[in-house]
Amino acid sequence: MRIVDFRAHGPFGILTTKMKAGGKIVSRENGLEFWEHHSDYGNLNGCYIYVIAYGKKCVPWYVGKTTRGFENEVFSGRNLNKYNVAIAKHKRCTPRLFLIACAGRTNKRAIHETETFLIRECKKVNPHLLNRTNVKPRRWEIDGVTKRGQRRPTSSSTSLKRMLGL
Repeated sequence: MRIVDFRAHGPFGILTTKMKAGGKIVSRENGLEFWEHHSDYGNLNGCYIYVIAYGKKCVPWYVGKTTRGFENEVFSGRNLNKYNVAIAKHKRCTPRLFLIACAGRTNKRAIHETETFLIRECKKVNPHLLNRTNVKPRRWEIDGVTKRGQRRPTSSSTSLKRMLGL
């Protein structure tokens, strides 16, 4: 079985357009301008996460995937509508974007599995995530290893987590 590596890039700031009626949106032109500054990533494939930043804190709002290049997918009309819904709910925020690029040859199955993983993890951080598919949580957790709990992890769970490289 071949392991597929992914590399995270970002968070990148995204310019917005002010609306006459107030508020702001990410427009198609903002997307084109983004790719002028980040053209190295446009032809890569993988997953992306729209986030809204409040200072240093980033909250995920939508996870997507592409096998036809980030430039062709990330700022499509359908995706901009989703992102602008999230931006409209939060007046004092900064739109940001993470790109999780498939290193090497594109592997559709690995990209799909990575998207599913990211959706489930982002849903834990933001229960209002806009994704509607792949949102069912895992049916299991290992306390202190895969589950972020309120209490301090035991030494056993810390050792297991370290041994697994998590």
